[in-house]
Amino acid sequence: MKFSTHLLKLDTLTVKQRQWANRFALSLYLVSALAIWRQFFFSQSPFDPKKDFSGQTAMCAASTSVAGSVQSKLHVGAVTTPVGSNIAGLKLWSSVATWEGNLQPTLSDDVLIPANSVVVLDKSIKVKSLRVEGKLIIDLTKDITIETEYIVVSGLSAYFEWGTPNQTYNKSGGITLVGTDKTVKIPGTTIESKALVVENGATIVLNGEAQTSWTNLAANASVDADKITIATATSNWKIGDEILIAPSRLSWTEGE
Repeated sequence: MKFSTHLLKLDTLTVKQRQWANRFALSLYLVSALAIWRQFFFSQSPFDPKKDFSGQTAMCAASTSVAGSVQSKLHVGAVTTPVGSNIAGLKLWSSVATWEGNLQPTLSDDVLIPANSVVVLDKSIKVKSLRVEGKLIIDLTKDITIETEYIVVSGLSAYFEWGTPNQTYNKSGGITLVGTDKTVKIPGTTIESKALVVENGATIVLNGEAQTSWTNLAANASVDADKITIATATSNWKIGDEILIAPSRLSWTEGE
């Protein structure tokens, strides 16, 4: 089934004519989409006429083109997890040789780490989306940040490691999920963008430097105070860390 598109020279039309032209274009699009849907689901060819489509899901959605979709090359040989610092011989994100077509991912790319692919993230990145079906390992020696709309770790072979129990990640790192359009869903899901999704038996391992996660105040903290007194010793609190002081009454167990 073929469709031809006729362009209207809108700069010569009146406002009323433009409105009707827009309505006609929308109607033509909807009719074309319906025709394609009907042909796909009701045509006996090229599908086997005995094929059972019951229980399957049909989804109609407007798609947007992406300026390039980048996929990593496959890995040869076995990789034992957890990986930690044992990254010798593994493909590095920063190397063009890691990527199909020798094209490194950019801000506009949907990145796929396929099954049987192993990539070491050795630099901070900004990409449109990141899907891990193979293995993605964070370099323990580098400050690493990831900025993207969403991350999906999917499948039994999918493995995302950011530090291990025996080799924690002690550098500066983080994930920033971006996007403002709440109508945009992660493809194949009903989940909005700005999400880290781990599904279908995938594994994610996150281990940072051990720190005291909370303690009690030993004295009231006044408004605008530049010093506080805490009740217990802490470990690995560093300059630049953020401290959240939760509201309480005279007893720290009574939250307001």
